[in-house]
Amino acid sequence: RARAVGYALSPKDLFRHQTLAALAAVARPLATTAFDPGPVTGAVPLTPIQAVFFATAIPARHHWNQSLLLQPKTALQPDALAAALDDLQAHHASLRLRYYQVDGVWQQAYAEVSHSPDGLWYRPVADPTELATLADTAQRSLDLEHGPLLRVVLFAFPDGSQRLLLVVHHLVVDGVSWRLLLADLQSAYQARCHGNACPLPAPTSSFKAWSQRLVRWAGSAELPPQQDYWLQQVPDLSPHWPCDDRDGSARNRDAATLAFSLAPTATAQLLQQAGAAYRTQIQDLLLTALVRAWRRWSGQGALGVELEGHGREDRFADLDLSRSVGWYTSVYPLRLTAPDDLGAAVKAVKEQLRQVPDHGLGYGVLRHLGPDALQRALAAAPRPPLTFNYLGQFDGSFSDAAALFVPAPEDAGADRDPAAPLANELELNGEVYGGQLRFSLTYSGARYRAATLQPLLDAYQDELQALIAHCLRPAAGGLTPSDVPLASLTQAQLDALPVPHRDLDDLYPLSPLQQGLLFHAVHAPDSSVYMTQLAVGLEALDVARFEQAWREVTDRHAVLRTGLLWRGELSVPLQFVLRQVKLPVRHLDWRVRIVDDSELAAEADADLALGFDLERPPLSRLTLIQLPGGVVRMIWTSHHLLLDGWSTSALLGEVMETYAGSPPRPSPGRYRDYIAWLQARDTAGDEAFWRRQLQPLEEPTRLTPATGVRGPRTGHGQCVLRVSPERTRQLQTYAQRVRVTLNTLIQGAWVLLLSRSTGRRTVSFGATVAGRPGDLPGVESLIGLFINTLPVIYTVDPRRAVGDWLSALQALNLELREHEHTPLYDIQHWAGQRELFDTLLVFENYPVDRALGVAAGGVRIDGAQQTDVTSYPLTVDVTAGEIVEIGFEYACDRFDEAAVQQLSAHFETLLFGFVEDASRPLGVIGLPFAAGSRSLPEIPMGASIAPVPELIARWAVRQPAAVAVVAGDVALSYGALEAASNRLAWWLRAAGVGPEVLVAVRLERSVELIVALLGVWKAGGAFVPIDPEAPAARVAELLARAGVG
Repeated sequence: RARAVGYALSPKDLFRHQTLAALAAVARPLATTAFDPGPVTGAVPLTPIQAVFFATAIPARHHWNQSLLLQPKTALQPDALAAALDDLQAHHASLRLRYYQVDGVWQQAYAEVSHSPDGLWYRPVADPTELATLADTAQRSLDLEHGPLLRVVLFAFPDGSQRLLLVVHHLVVDGVSWRLLLADLQSAYQARCHGNACPLPAPTSSFKAWSQRLVRWAGSAELPPQQDYWLQQVPDLSPHWPCDDRDGSARNRDAATLAFSLAPTATAQLLQQAGAAYRTQIQDLLLTALVRAWRRWSGQGALGVELEGHGREDRFADLDLSRSVGWYTSVYPLRLTAPDDLGAAVKAVKEQLRQVPDHGLGYGVLRHLGPDALQRALAAAPRPPLTFNYLGQFDGSFSDAAALFVPAPEDAGADRDPAAPLANELELNGEVYGGQLRFSLTYSGARYRAATLQPLLDAYQDELQALIAHCLRPAAGGLTPSDVPLASLTQAQLDALPVPHRDLDDLYPLSPLQQGLLFHAVHAPDSSVYMTQLAVGLEALDVARFEQAWREVTDRHAVLRTGLLWRGELSVPLQFVLRQVKLPVRHLDWRVRIVDDSELAAEADADLALGFDLERPPLSRLTLIQLPGGVVRMIWTSHHLLLDGWSTSALLGEVMETYAGSPPRPSPGRYRDYIAWLQARDTAGDEAFWRRQLQPLEEPTRLTPATGVRGPRTGHGQCVLRVSPERTRQLQTYAQRVRVTLNTLIQGAWVLLLSRSTGRRTVSFGATVAGRPGDLPGVESLIGLFINTLPVIYTVDPRRAVGDWLSALQALNLELREHEHTPLYDIQHWAGQRELFDTLLVFENYPVDRALGVAAGGVRIDGAQQTDVTSYPLTVDVTAGEIVEIGFEYACDRFDEAAVQQLSAHFETLLFGFVEDASRPLGVIGLPFAAGSRSLPEIPMGASIAPVPELIARWAVRQPAAVAVVAGDVALSYGALEAASNRLAWWLRAAGVGPEVLVAVRLERSVELIVALLGVWKAGGAFVPIDPEAPAARVAELLARAGVG
């Protein structure tokens, strides 16, 4: 039905997503092109199930059918029916397959499309007995080599009523095919009655395409690894079940049947309610009951069973079998065991079924199409004595008020030749019709007495009833590993989780950045690091409607119902999603108070200080403060573990759309899909790439020691640089001219600042990347934490033109994108377990106030204030809109305010230094002489003169980013000079340098020379200058005269 209105759903989708809302989220628009244009012709390889048929000794192969006897609701017109049958055979090519032998080997090929004058038999009959006789004739009338393989008989009784018999050879039809044939026959017949052409939907992949793909699959490297699994399914299946005469005949003529039906109420409970407890499919419950019944009846601990599946697995992405007719059935053996406890039995059987590779499809392919040795090994294994097949619900095929047919009660004749062998020792078939589940057990009456097998059927019915009752109990239920495959947990680990399983919606690992954030949260539980908060004034707000909008959005997005688990026996942290949460909303009525900004700030700070219990979602809360003048102050506090900036902006926009009454957005995807994508990602090239990136970095880039400043306070502070609209346009114009992004331009200025401040040519800093993979469907609409932090390692070449240098930086960023999902802790491991930087640059292009203004339903926005604290000493947060706003957020115990303001000013100088001329060498950008100013500050007259090292240390505190030394096109800041000379002084002291110790210095006039002289002074020594161009003999003489060792 979904396909009929233009959407694709697979059987796997129906099992995994058992609500309309969940199915809507995964439904995909149908492709507009047909899979098999033109007629399907030529030879077709036999499929595994067809190979089984021809390997079985069947005397009359043409008489092995499936049939339906139907009662039309209104009299059928024979001419229109005959035309509809021609349409059906032309549309479904499998009905035109023909079978023949070549050198004793059976083969199949398509016959041409043609009109058959004998396609419909019209037979008046006097009574049901005559109908049964003619039906038997029809059942025997098929011809494998010449056709037809479809026989249709319209019977007419004297009272005017009719019966329609459809007989199809099993080689070309299965249970799914019948549903398609009935629906298409009805559509074609109704069209022909009105004189119209056949309106059948476009065909999907052909039986030939499927068969050929199975042959290729059998010869691929993917399938052989399954062989060990299948060989383990059939040991210890010796015939020790009760049997009255094992030598008795087992032909169709010997067939007998026992049956039972569940009451409609029990059937409805089984189909609609029982599966929720353990998140099972109907097959899981039916087989759990069967394993227990078999044990009661046979005394055997394991059930060896042959299962039949529809075989239409979505194993090959380019094949679609949803409208394909043919015999696709897969048959495979399975060995099932179950513990005594009923709940544990359901879990055990369910997991054994989930472990079946490709739903059993591979067994038949290996058994009949695989390597010869493997075919022989599988053929030699004993066959399970019991075949189980649940055919599903047939009510839907006939219950529709518009349906032309209902099943008829009369005898439709024998589907199979009486001399043909029975399908198996025992065959248990189940189906739902008329609201009742019915199981029939077919066996040989020459081997078994009914009294021998009735206890098995009675035990099965008892176990089904007991299982239904158990699953409906409130205390019953639980997850199994296959419910949460991404978590990779054992059943014991799942059972030990501190979250009630009935409340759980999903469970999966953390993303790389989430793991890092969790580490900080666990080791500093009282810190506000990685807490985020948005405070904004909203005018003309309907508070109740706004709160309801928040609740609806929270229900819609799994990430807002997510918590974290990391304690106990878990090998890796996990995030869990609850089915439902209640968003905490606190209301404060301050309308009769005079409220100043400090009170609002204190309230926000107090809310931030509350933190979150990460194991108790939701990890967000809302405070709504009603203020005088009709203003509501919203304070939304959340944890950065679950949301990045883009997601926050999108989420707020969705809240305002919902508040305004806009139509709901399409059902969002799931964050778990991103985690699954990460797990499946090919990481082969990541390590080599990052090791190459790390190679030129001699040491971590730390701005904190370079500034030489320690702040006097705890907590965090912020310095904001706001670039005017005019100067923002300057930056944008320049970036477009040199063909780089604004982000690259800002990164370049930060690289230059780090280099100048630390005295290092090659520096590193942390940069956030979006992390949303382009090949993940619907990733743009997903809500969650996708960003990742990566090191940007780049070298400053003072002689290189600015434009070229920035272009190379942008190329590096593009290369980083190919490895942007590498966890930072992996990169640090490859770097020798060390931190690589202490500054983070975040570039954001999702202003929150813009998101709040979308579809705001008359609400006016009164300024948004956002708090987002990281664990880095300095975070540079860049927001790009009509203006560029750069926030320098710093740890107060690592920087003081003056130092950060100086960094901000120097950064602005460097940034706009780029804009002046893209061809200028990088080394002159931002230098004082370039702007016409002095390189050293004036010393006031009369001031006491301190030693040079002390003077430099003072300026390193006051103006760490100011340029101290210039040599050619290389500059060094006071902070970098102080840090570098201190490092050298400590090294010299460790080498024995102190007062009265002479140190030879042989360097060109350069920045390094000044660092060396200052380092010697700080170590307490005296330097002996040596001309670098002096001959070796002269150098030796100078060193000897000075007494330098």
